[in-house]
Amino acid sequence: MMADQDRTFGISVRDRQAANSRHSTGAELPAERTIGEKIASIGRPDLIVRIKEPHRQVVVDLAVLNRMRVAGLQNQLVTEVQGINEDHDLAPQRVDQIDSLLSKYCKAIQDWELMEKYSAHANGKHENDPFLITTNFHLQKAILHDANFLDPDQRAYKTKDRENPQLPIGSRPGLRMVRDTQAVVKRFSFALFGGLSLLAPMVLMVLRKDTLTALLTVSVSVLLFAFVVALWAEDVSPSTVVTTVAAYTAVLVVFVGTSS
Repeated sequence: MMADQDRTFGISVRDRQAANSRHSTGAELPAERTIGEKIASIGRPDLIVRIKEPHRQVVVDLAVLNRMRVAGLQNQLVTEVQGINEDHDLAPQRVDQIDSLLSKYCKAIQDWELMEKYSAHANGKHENDPFLITTNFHLQKAILHDANFLDPDQRAYKTKDRENPQLPIGSRPGLRMVRDTQAVVKRFSFALFGGLSLLAPMVLMVLRKDTLTALLTVSVSVLLFAFVVALWAEDVSPSTVVTTVAAYTAVLVVFVGTSS
């Protein structure tokens, strides 16, 4: 064995003596944080968000809480894997525990997907996302106040529904009206875009009847049309997008052929 080196652990005798000296004098090294503490440390900045402008809002993001839940379940599942690796055995009790953990994990992933859909539909508006608890509404503000999340100046901030406080998510008739209005606006926007995407290039090619203008107009129009359709058509399959763009291109090409 070497004089200054422990072959087994690669720790020098001098370092080990120093560690023993610290232990004998009562000096202790800081304890390693648990996985739960690390998850909380990483998630807390996004879990409770304080927005200074315009009204010093407080927002509790339940989607972040769900992600912390996923991390905690991953830790528990890996612990079960560690037990299998060490024991070389899959006991019935462990099977039941793994079954429960995997079911919770799959449910957490499904919940995350649902939260992502609501977040996309909210378009950045906190009041449209049911997984955000904010000080914008009377009841939610009272909940945050009861949890001591509000500063004294934030407690005086008036909520949007202070005259007529509402329960979270909104009433069913109100939600139905909002959804119907959004659907009408979306259909009208598509119809307007479809009409303008045909009329604009046709008018341009009628006013300037030359080959270069026709080629450039058709090319640019098809590219813009394809980009907008791909951007707006969220629930449409790729094959439908290709068919739509091809039909639009065919209409412009036929128009160029008949007008030349």
